[in-house]
Amino acid sequence: CPGSRHYSWDKGANILGIGRRNLIKVPVDRNCRMDTDFLKNELEKCLENRWPVIGVTVVFGTTQEGAVDDLEKILEIRKDFAEKGLTFYIHIDGAWGGYFATVIQPNPSYKGSASMVTRRVSSQCSTMFNESQLSTHFEKQLRCLKNANSITLDPHKSGFC
Repeated sequence: CPGSRHYSWDKGANILGIGRRNLIKVPVDRNCRMDTDFLKNELEKCLENRWPVIGVTVVFGTTQEGAVDDLEKILEIRKDFAEKGLTFYIHIDGAWGGYFATVIQPNPSYKGSASMVTRRVSSQCSTMFNESQLSTHFEKQLRCLKNANSITLDPHKSGFC
């Protein structure tokens, strides 16, 4: 999980009996997003040593910075490692930012990857929220949600808007 993770991840590791020392804390980059190069290096170590990987937690809206990890890139990493024999679960900590998936609309004419999505702003299809537009990065990540295994949502954060 990223260094910007919620403290509940450490508590959860203890409750599960695996201990917080077995969580790999992935540092963040200058945008406060999970450092995916560091993640790849740690996964390589796990593969070489035949250590199981339970999962990778991707944060959609850190408590301090509101940063959104690069789910699209992490999904690519998972695909690459699956080809090498290492698979893992991807969980989205979307407690703060997950609800914003409800404000993006699909473009029914588009058939490509999430990174190539173009915005359609009109009275019928908008990515606007309270007169503010979601960042292109965040919208791309929200469009990748369907490829993750699970998500946490917290209605008392952004779900009331």
